[in-house]
Amino acid sequence: MTKRKMATAILDPFAEDGLPRQQGRAATLAAQGLSVREIGVAMDIQTGEASRHVWLASKKLGVDSKIGLTKLMVTRFRSLVR
Repeated sequence: MTKRKMATAILDPFAEDGLPRQQGRAATLAAQGLSVREIGVAMDIQTGEASRHVWLASKKLGVDSKIGLTKLMVTRFRSLVR
């Protein structure tokens, strides 16, 4: 894996899934344990919009919770170091 590809995978672990940037960012923050309100503040968007981004990303990734997003992100990181 090239350094550029590894850096991208670390900064945006859901980039290869074809998620729009906002959904990928929201999913990453949710996977790190932030609340929807905290995600909204971090992304400078309304709480409802943050919630929608997390929901849409979860549906596209085939998970149904923030825990599912976390497990998926951890799995991706583990595959990077193997």
